[in-house]
Amino acid sequence: MTLKDYFESSLNLFLSEKNLLNQNLDIAGRQVRIRFSSARLLAQFSPSIQHLETSEKRHEEITIYVGDSKSISNKLKIPPWNKDTFNAQGYANILEQKNYQIFFQPWIPQVSLYSRKHRIAIYWVNSENEIPWWEKTFSFRIIFHWWTRDLPAQLMHAGAVAKNKETGFLITGPSGAGKSTTCLNLVKNGYQYLGDDYIWLEQGNPDKIIALYQTAKLEAENLLERFPSWVPFLKNPDTYKKQKAIFDLKEMYPENWLSEASLKGILLPRVSGKRVSKIEKSKKMLSLMAIAPTTLHHLPHHRENSFKKISEIVSNTNTYNWELSTDKVENSNEFQKFLANEFSIN
Repeated sequence: MTLKDYFESSLNLFLSEKNLLNQNLDIAGRQVRIRFSSARLLAQFSPSIQHLETSEKRHEEITIYVGDSKSISNKLKIPPWNKDTFNAQGYANILEQKNYQIFFQPWIPQVSLYSRKHRIAIYWVNSENEIPWWEKTFSFRIIFHWWTRDLPAQLMHAGAVAKNKETGFLITGPSGAGKSTTCLNLVKNGYQYLGDDYIWLEQGNPDKIIALYQTAKLEAENLLERFPSWVPFLKNPDTYKKQKAIFDLKEMYPENWLSEASLKGILLPRVSGKRVSKIEKSKKMLSLMAIAPTTLHHLPHHRENSFKKISEIVSNTNTYNWELSTDKVENSNEFQKFLANEFSIN
């Protein structure tokens, strides 16, 4: 069986279903139509993307079918290839994936498929109870990544904050660099939130950061040590110590929510262990090294295309190193001085 055959047979399962539930999203002016086979599935995936929901009905640029074994009349068959065909990131390099894409990790009962020509995607899971917790914090990330291949856009592994719609910043770096903590501390201090894990970057003049997900995640230890006042807002109070602490930032800080902002700089935080906080201009290559490896690791399809886009975005944007202070107030004060000195914003 070819990947095309597998996609078409899977799609036919959804096309024969009645009473699918529709959700329409707007991403950077493009309409997305998601068709769920049950209200339970919609409830699982909607929280992270509900800020994108729109009542306006236009021609959809991509359609995503979402189902599970309980709510689809005929169960979708698991991919017919040997499980060793797929690597840990769900990618199969022996399958030709120019026109059809598949994401499958054999140890997790879920599969994603995409037809590039028809812009139709499928997400299937054995049961809504078996959806990995992280998938619900960045719903349909792999599908959105496939879609951006033919758009002037790129998903990027980075957090993002802004002062206003004209002044947005990516905050990125390897795990443990302080990316999420830095973003969320700035939000607590009145800055605008655009994301803390994955964002949509729309290329143009200027490039724009789009808030793709409204959820935020923190390690349990980080939450209890640095954000104890957030505990009452936990979306997963019974499981956050085993997973990560999950929050709805738009719900918590509606006045600090922003849907998009022009990209003005890329900040590379680093925990220095010192009391002094300092932001200074650095080499753009460091931004490329911070963003590209983790983004391409998580999103392995069409890597060459993605790397080219990331390189273009970085080359058009100034990079700044940020030595983080042990005092979070100092970090906020330094960011304020940085905006005033570099962009004349108070």
